[in-house]
Amino acid sequence: MYISYLNLTNFRNYSLLELDFPKQHIVIHGENAQGKTNLLEALYILSTTRSYRTGNEKEFIKWSALEEPDSITRIIGNFQKEQGDIKIEIDMHYAKSEITQKRIKVNDIPRRASEVIGQVNMVMFEAQDCQLTSGPAILRRRYLDLINSQIDHHYLYSLQRYNRVLTQRNHLLRLINEGQARADQLDFWDNELSINGVYLILHRQQMINGINESVRTIFRKLSQNKESLKLKYLPKLKYDMEATQKENEELILGKFHKQLQESRGREIAAGLTLVGPHRDDFRFLVNDVDVGIYGSRGQQRITVLAIKLAQAEYSKKQTGEYPIMLLDDILSELDITHRRQLLEFVTSLPQIILTTTDIHTIEPFFLEQSVKLKVIQGNIE
Repeated sequence: MYISYLNLTNFRNYSLLELDFPKQHIVIHGENAQGKTNLLEALYILSTTRSYRTGNEKEFIKWSALEEPDSITRIIGNFQKEQGDIKIEIDMHYAKSEITQKRIKVNDIPRRASEVIGQVNMVMFEAQDCQLTSGPAILRRRYLDLINSQIDHHYLYSLQRYNRVLTQRNHLLRLINEGQARADQLDFWDNELSINGVYLILHRQQMINGINESVRTIFRKLSQNKESLKLKYLPKLKYDMEATQKENEELILGKFHKQLQESRGREIAAGLTLVGPHRDDFRFLVNDVDVGIYGSRGQQRITVLAIKLAQAEYSKKQTGEYPIMLLDDILSELDITHRRQLLEFVTSLPQIILTTTDIHTIEPFFLEQSVKLKVIQGNIE
């Protein structure tokens, strides 16, 4: 899979951009604040319908376009896949700096955002990803959910359903606490939460097992065979990892119901659901030591790099196609040895798009097989 065409209208610092991509690796270079990261952000939005940089979509519109009475930001991408070509278009209309409408089309047919996720898979790696190891658990849960949602549409449905039920249940808990509802009204929501939660737990574990199959080899090479890496899932609901999926479904479902019953008093007092996969975590263990707590900045960076590379392998096994890999100015964060190792790893992938402020940090063997694009103030040379 690779992107063959990108069109941007009033996106960030791009007034209008039309760019044809060959089926090759792409090196986007230029000074800071010229628009390199904006290009990768636009590609990522086509894959997930959301930005990895901000949750405020008002920031997408080019500031000069806001003077127009009916402003629009448009992102269009054409992708080549083994199953057939696909075109994704996202339009955002603005009035007085506020979004008034957001429309998404796949092959010119209107779609919901949930129907786009999984159409085009990408792996994004940027400097801030080091927070994945040492940051709050919510970052790691979002990472698990994004990967699983891209490769399993039923996971995305279960996640959306779980979050809606969680919101309703928390609201009911607060009403019960205020004496405006009865505790037995929780029974229905307990059942819905448990059914969808079990699916999330088991498929998160399945994904971690799949990534562990590749990440051991990748990390050993990155560490010159000095260290080993594995991911460890930490669900609040314990279960037998050696049992069959069917056995664990029944086991976790029963434990889920039991813990919800046992914690009902505390949850009513808190007005929050205290049990479930929305409170789970996973950790990165290097030689069985938590790198997020005890690892150096460099060790954390290599850990995340290995995980992203293993993610690409896992996505290929699950979908039949490698994802497009986006590398946002990370070579400057790596020493010479790890820069070369990274480029050697990704060379075999169908398409890598990376940005850099210094093209000389890129190994000659990679540059020779790449198309080089220079960005100057929102223009491509």
